Amino acid sequence: REKESVDVIVRRSCHELGLTCFEIPYQSALHFSRQVKQLQEILRDPDHYNELQDNQEALNDWYLMQFMTHRSLDDLRQDRTPRGLDNLIDLIANLVKEKGCIPLNSYLQVIVSKHASAHDKKIIELAINACRSKVNDL
Repeated sequence: REKESVDVIVRRSCHELGLTCFEIPYQSALHFSRQVKQLQEILRDPDHYNELQDNQEALNDWYLMQFMTHRSLDDLRQDRTPRGLDNLIDLIANLVKEKGCIPLNSYLQVIVSKHASAHDKKIIELAINACRSKVNDL
C-alpha cells in the first residue's frame, strides 16, 4: 500500500467512524539555506558528512530533510526510486533555487465528537468558516 499523508488518513478514518471532520486548508513552507545546491554531492555521500561538521546551516538542511521525509538515512540512501536520497536532494535543491523554499499545502483538522449536539456542531462549523476566511486573507 502506498504511503498516505496524515491528513488523508484522518479524513478517511473520520468518514469510516462517522465523525465530523472540518478542515482548514493552509500553506506553509520549509526553508533551506541557499547553500543546499552547493552541498548536493556531500549530502549524497555519508562518507563526506564530516565536512558538514562545522557548518550549522548545512546541518540544519540535513536535519530538515530527515524531518520532512520521516525516514532514516539508510532507508533514504538504499531507495533508488524517486523517493530516495539522490532524487530528494535534487528536488530540494531545485525548489530552493526556483522558489527559495519548499511550499507545503496542508490542513488543520478539527474532529467533532459523536456526542456533540447539533447546536455545538453548528457553532464549531461557524468558527471553522471564520478561520478559513482569515487564512484565505493572509
